[in-house]
Amino acid sequence: MRYVMWILQQIGFTISFIYLWATSSINGMKSRSHPPALRFENPYEGQKILLVALYEKGLPRPDMQMLMREAKDQGAYVLAVNTMRFTDPVAWQGLIDCYIEKHNFGRDFSSYQAGFLHLYSRGWEKTCPRVLMLNDSVFYCSQRTPRFVADLFDSEVEALGATENFEIEHHVGSFCVAIAGRVVAHDRLQRYWRDYRNTDLRPAVIRRGEMGLSKALKRTVASDGDFRALYDVDRFSKRVRADEAFLARALHHARDSSLVAWPTTRAKDVLRDFRTRFAIRDDANLSDEYLPRLEQGTISIEQYVKLTRRDQPTLATGVDLKEASLVDLDDLIATATEPLDSASTGKVEARIREMVADRLVANFVRGSHIHQNAAALLDLGLAIVKLDGMYRGMFSPADVRKICALLTPEDAVAIERLLLSRPYGEHNLRGLRRAAFRQGLL
Repeated sequence: MRYVMWILQQIGFTISFIYLWATSSINGMKSRSHPPALRFENPYEGQKILLVALYEKGLPRPDMQMLMREAKDQGAYVLAVNTMRFTDPVAWQGLIDCYIEKHNFGRDFSSYQAGFLHLYSRGWEKTCPRVLMLNDSVFYCSQRTPRFVADLFDSEVEALGATENFEIEHHVGSFCVAIAGRVVAHDRLQRYWRDYRNTDLRPAVIRRGEMGLSKALKRTVASDGDFRALYDVDRFSKRVRADEAFLARALHHARDSSLVAWPTTRAKDVLRDFRTRFAIRDDANLSDEYLPRLEQGTISIEQYVKLTRRDQPTLATGVDLKEASLVDLDDLIATATEPLDSASTGKVEARIREMVADRLVANFVRGSHIHQNAAALLDLGLAIVKLDGMYRGMFSPADVRKICALLTPEDAVAIERLLLSRPYGEHNLRGLRRAAFRQGLL
């Protein structure tokens, strides 16, 4: 039966792939008869450039307007490529310096390509000090965006992403990459953009676009340290180990959704690990384990009773109610240290904090970092949240609540609407599109 199911899945994948490949090919042919159209262009005077890929109908999203206004305030030239249509493009000429509309084919990388090819056609790479690539697949938080844009524009790192990803191979998220002028002008990067082949197939865009761009940048930058992410695992690790308050918040912020296989950090799992390592367990061997210590006088009768008690209420599944109700670091420490004498409490508390930090860091690098650690990264200072979090199954309603709690009331209302408007694809798509979603084709 399992073999039959595997065959059916492979058939479904093949049919879905052929369907999407055909629709992508047809859309590609349509795009050839609709080349990118330049709607307006202000003179370029050698500023840093914000290249923003949009999928916006009528007018830019409010957070995108805020982003572009902030870039302008910081002296940047805003080059926007839109795969939809503004109702009145000229009305945005004070916010956007160069505006291009193109056929909706190729996802965000087709817009990036159009922007870079336009930049090269004008010769701007000869004087441009830095290009910041951003798109509207993320939400920009009002309080954090000014510092975020400045950090990316002002950094001396030649290729700096916002976050990174170790799935398949190491790369930075293409929704945000800042590139030094020397690299922008390099023949290798120019060749990458000239040769890039557009497609609507998501796996191909990830391979050719996100991973392909990272490879091109790695080969072009001056040193290994010139290709990195602003909010990388090293930054998270240092903060979570040095700041006890942040450690507690990071545990609280840990991703809740169980719809994807990436591991997450839960207090009860740390407690179980602690008990396993240090033999503090509620099982039938406790009496035999602790009786010699009682006879040797290394524990008191009161401690022995606490360690071997059987009066903890349990759920029908046998899960310890106290363990299941752990919600934060203080609860975890109190539960772990309860059976111990005061002399041991300090050492155990320190060990628990180390174990929580170790698990948080180990899980930080699993999958897409911006999805895996959305709330923790916001707390750390990141200004963006990926808007497909619910759709991909990475966020649960609890995760959305954690994210919103870190934002201004206005931002919280806006991002909650955007996230919840795209519910989990597995539960809402049907037919070939559902099969395609399961295989990562959508």
